[in-house]
Amino acid sequence: MGVPVDSVKICYSPFSRTTETARVVAGVLGVPFEGPSCKATVELRERYFGPSYELLSHEKCFNK
Repeated sequence: MGVPVDSVKICYSPFSRTTETARVVAGVLGVPFEGPSCKATVELRERYFGPSYELLSHEKCFNK
């Protein structure tokens, strides 16, 4: 693809779905996945921002 392999850095969260995506991207770019160019980064994990309001009625959301 014209990208120098030594300048590619792939950071991903430690979740399995992002690890698999990072592995695929590394393969497409020709970057060794097991090595210094690819790193699981804990700071990229999803964050918990409190209770979910999904699938609740407006009444239940506003009365919390």
